[in-house]
Amino acid sequence: MPASLEYAPPVRLMRKRLGVVLLVVPALVVSYWLAVPRVRTFRDHQERRAAVRQMVAAQLGNARAALESKDLSRAASALLAAQFPRHLDGHLFRSSELQALDEQIAAVSEPLKAADAKDRQEQEQTLRNEREAQRQRQIVNGIRTGCTVSDRQQTICALVDRAASQLRAGNTNAAQAICAQVLRLDPTRIFDQPFWQNARPKR
Repeated sequence: MPASLEYAPPVRLMRKRLGVVLLVVPALVVSYWLAVPRVRTFRDHQERRAAVRQMVAAQLGNARAALESKDLSRAASALLAAQFPRHLDGHLFRSSELQALDEQIAAVSEPLKAADAKDRQEQEQTLRNEREAQRQRQIVNGIRTGCTVSDRQQTICALVDRAASQLRAGNTNAAQAICAQVLRLDPTRIFDQPFWQNARPKR
């Protein structure tokens, strides 16, 4: 007569364990399937934040070097290159991180504004002197000509408006190209917060 088994698990317990397995395994698969895109997005945002920090730091370094050499035009160009990534990818940062970036930018933009104001005063005085000398020559020669300074300012304002429109439309490259045109006409121009409010964050 064959010996009886010492232990035989109950059928109900085996069915219960099988049911748990059938519930847990699909749940784990679905959780993994949902988590993978989020992990990839998180890593992508991490890389983009690191790239923005690196770009901002590099361009601000260029701006500081240009300020030290009193090259205001190059300083303004570098500052603009630092502001673009900060405002286009700003949604990826926490408010405290954005504040830190803004403080870094302000530490360069404020001295640049002061240097620009002084430079503009000197240019305006030079321009007034040139206008007066030209006026005296015109009186002597009996010639009258129109002033083109207002036309230049109108052109600059029109270009800034176009750049802002391109930012609102999400055309970053076009906006940056127009800003470069503005800097060629007004080399020390600083694009402040009202301009950057037109920027649409990159997704």
